[in-house]
Amino acid sequence: MDERLRAAFRAREPVVGSWILIGHPTIAEVTAGLGFDFVVLDTEHPSYSLETLDTMIAGVAAADGDARPIVRVPLDERNRITRVLNMGAGGILFPVIETAEQAREAAAATAYPPEGTRTIAPGRGSNYLQNFETYVETANDAIVTIVMIETEQGVENAADIAAVDGVDAILVGHEDLSASLGVFAQWEHERLQSAIDRVIGAAHDNGTAVGRVTPDSEAITATLDRGFDFLITGVDLWQLTQMGQRAKAEFDAAVDR
Repeated sequence: MDERLRAAFRAREPVVGSWILIGHPTIAEVTAGLGFDFVVLDTEHPSYSLETLDTMIAGVAAADGDARPIVRVPLDERNRITRVLNMGAGGILFPVIETAEQAREAAAATAYPPEGTRTIAPGRGSNYLQNFETYVETANDAIVTIVMIETEQGVENAADIAAVDGVDAILVGHEDLSASLGVFAQWEHERLQSAIDRVIGAAHDNGTAVGRVTPDSEAITATLDRGFDFLITGVDLWQLTQMGQRAKAEFDAAVDR
């Protein structure tokens, strides 16, 4: 397996991804071909099936470039984690990680024994048995484990979470974090900003990469300057909505001249 993405996260090199909520392989393939290092395929909130996810992962694999599919799967869905990895996911993004114990469970779920608890079976990742033994021998060095801190408890335990062996990166879930802190969507509120800074500091004190979703392209430079190591710079549904709103506004303005 290709170990470059995991190595980049662990070295805290600049890494950029995009987020996909729309369950269609064309969206996944087009996005993956735009030069991103990875794309997040979200199975926590959208309604698409594992069969659809399978075609989306195949779409990422078919795209030009080296983008890897990272799939968001809740920690308690262990069977889904295994199946997603067998489909060829390059890693798992775990939402709502609040303790070091949960972070250890997440790292174990993505690794084969003796390092982890992932069970062994063929799939796209091993080229359907053609590279089965090689895949099993190398997967632990290539599969990326990213945990999301998006609650007040997660912030309190950020240092312990960042110190867990096998956690390659932390993603700050700022929307849920704002709700957890009682300041939902108040993006400049002192409580939220302080919590984010605390996660950044805890991650860096432990040499762990930390990132966030930044759908507003105008905020990218300031976000990197704040100390984030990697960014997810777009969300397909958000971009579609914003582009449609701008086009409609331009039309209305032209008509009203």
